[in-house]
Amino acid sequence: TGLNLIVIRITMSVTRGSSVQKNTPRRPGNLPTKLKWTLQALNFIDLLAVGFIEPLITPLAKKHGALPVVASAIGSMYGLFQLLSSAPFGYLSDKLGRKFVYIFSCVGTAFAYSLLGMNSYMCIPLLFASRSIAGISKHSGEAINALIVDYTVVEKRSIAFGRMQTASTLGMMIAPTIGGFLYHWAGEQSFLPASISCSLLFIDCVLAWYLLPSNEEVQKRRVEMDSSEQKKEQKVDCDEGFSLLRPGVLGALALRLLMGLALVMFRQSLALVLTYRFSMAPELLGMVFSYQGLVYSLCYYLLIPALSKWKDDSTLTTLGFMGMAVGCLAAALAPTVGVFCITVAPVVAAAAVARTSSTTTLTHLVPPHQAGRMLGLADIVFSVSRMGAPAISGILMQHLGDSAPLFCCATAAGVAALVSANLVHKPHIKME
Repeated sequence: TGLNLIVIRITMSVTRGSSVQKNTPRRPGNLPTKLKWTLQALNFIDLLAVGFIEPLITPLAKKHGALPVVASAIGSMYGLFQLLSSAPFGYLSDKLGRKFVYIFSCVGTAFAYSLLGMNSYMCIPLLFASRSIAGISKHSGEAINALIVDYTVVEKRSIAFGRMQTASTLGMMIAPTIGGFLYHWAGEQSFLPASISCSLLFIDCVLAWYLLPSNEEVQKRRVEMDSSEQKKEQKVDCDEGFSLLRPGVLGALALRLLMGLALVMFRQSLALVLTYRFSMAPELLGMVFSYQGLVYSLCYYLLIPALSKWKDDSTLTTLGFMGMAVGCLAAALAPTVGVFCITVAPVVAAAAVARTSSTTTLTHLVPPHQAGRMLGLADIVFSVSRMGAPAISGILMQHLGDSAPLFCCATAAGVAALVSANLVHKPHIKME
């Protein structure tokens, strides 16, 4: 009958479609679904743990009598030890694998945060020690970025980086508010937020141990992903061919330095202005950090994928820095805490665009098997800013006024926009 014929045709169509799906190979250059969700989960938990602690550093320093210069110097210790450890960990990431570096990062950071839970012994030297150990060990982000490079083609990395940043900033959106209220609820004691943070890092470590691919699996994936034009490159040893004189590398690293100066100075200025100028309580400071994380998440998930279809990464980097410069000027001139918090949103949005696009541009410059060292080198440059920007912010605030660090941040972002605009007009670097 007609009904039976319809049923037979539908069945044949479904069967044919399922067979096509089974025989269709996975598209090269895409993150496998399981790995994508694994990296997003690890990123979320990692930054959730960080979010419980980071907003408390400046209030803890102020509570123990630290001036803005000393509070900023505590932040500079993190950058100093990031600077010293980035290159070795980039090399270890290429040699021993991304998994090893990520697990070490979780263990070392958990130990650093556990020092902040020692309320009976809390003092300024202990804060310095905690930030120094965290600076040595906190390289989880570089390990995840290197894995993205291992599994994706150049054209799809901006979206992949943006989606990973979405997961991490969701953690920074949730945790600071909770951490601030826990700190207030516990009688301005940091034991409870530190304990939760260490527990989350332990969970992250266990998940990474069981779910992240081994170094052998990553190497196999690289071979599968290489095109026929890159077969010659597969035979090259990982220690050959990496040079600062490769076209575009020095310019990209100079841009990374300016970006780090602008970003880190803005973050430090945010904490200093709200804590010292507006005398904001830790729980409210946590809410501002959560608000910042919300804006970051929306930008990484919605704005960046849309913009990446509109303009290339170099142009987006330039536009991002221009937006940061304008936003920082507006924040420096803000008369009240309400207006100041409103100006945070455009700065954060522009910073998200600039950071993601510039990171993608960095990975264009070297072959995939050298991505760990390139990202490690970029992190060294960024760590120079992490080391210097907090101290500069504290000195400027103490001697020139509350708005001086933000004016300096706007200047750094403006210079970065000029450097980036100059790089746009140069030929794009293609993989050899």
